[in-house]
Amino acid sequence: MKRENGVPHIITNENVGMRTKIYVLRDEFQNVRYVGRAKRPLDVRLKTHIAESRKGVLTHKCCWIRSMLRLGLCPTIDLIQEVSGDGGKEEISYISAFRRQGIDLTNGTDGGDGNINPTAETRKKMSERRLGIRLSEETKRRIGESRLGIRRSVETRKRMSDSTKGHPGYFKGGHHSEEAKKKISVSLKGKPR
Repeated sequence: MKRENGVPHIITNENVGMRTKIYVLRDEFQNVRYVGRAKRPLDVRLKTHIAESRKGVLTHKCCWIRSMLRLGLCPTIDLIQEVSGDGGKEEISYISAFRRQGIDLTNGTDGGDGNINPTAETRKKMSERRLGIRLSEETKRRIGESRLGIRRSVETRKRMSDSTKGHPGYFKGGHHSEEAKKKISVSLKGKPR
C-alpha cells in the first residue's frame, strides 16, 4: 500500500473474484466532492448519478450535482483503486481519510453499505428532524427579497436551459393514487390558486 497526500492508495492488478472500483467525483475545480464504489463502468456510474440528480433526489450529493448542471457543468469521475470483493472497507477508509484532511465531501454516510435500510427508530428520528426544518414567513420573505433583481446572463440562462432539454420531469407520466389525490385536495382547500 502506498500513500498519496496522506490518503491510502492500494494498487492491485489481480483478477480474482468480484472486482469493485473505488472512485471520486470532482467539481469544476477538480476538488474531490464524493467517494463511491461501483461494479459497473465508471462512465455508466456517472450517468446514473446525473440521472438521479435530475429526478430531484434530495441528497447533498444530488443537490451539488444539480448546482453544477444548472451552470452547464458536469462533475468528473476518477478511478482511485480497483479491489477484490465489494469494496465497502476501502470506501470507508477513503471517506475517512478525505474527511480527516478537511475535504468537504457530499457523502451522506461514512461509506460501506451506508444507511440503506434504517430501523424504525432511526426512520422516526430522521422524520422528526425533517419536521423541525420549517422556515418562518419572515425568513421566506427575506430570501425572496434577496433574490429580487438577480439576473443571470443570457449565456448562463441558455446553458441552464440546454442542460435540461430532453430530460422529462421526474414525475412525468406518473399518476397519483386516489388516496394521494384526496390528501392533495384537502391540503389545497382554502388556499388561493
